[in-house]
Amino acid sequence: MKFDTGKELMDGAQSINAHLGNLAELVELIEDETLKKKIKRELGLVVGKVYIGVMVPVLREHPELDPDSPSDTEAVSRKD
Repeated sequence: MKFDTGKELMDGAQSINAHLGNLAELVELIEDETLKKKIKRELGLVVGKVYIGVMVPVLREHPELDPDSPSDTEAVSRKD
């Protein structure tokens, strides 16, 4: 896949995960522990699907798009 396509996919996946993180925070407000646990599990499954189904294929082709790796600028500045 083209770099630009991979970047858009990664940006979209990260946006989805940010929204899911917000939902996970809201879930903490649920008083029913059984329901809270069920919803958290479902959110976790969605995060996993986004990672495995979208992010992993992009990162295999474009590892430089990994949001957890240092940018070229950070890597150069650490060498000094």
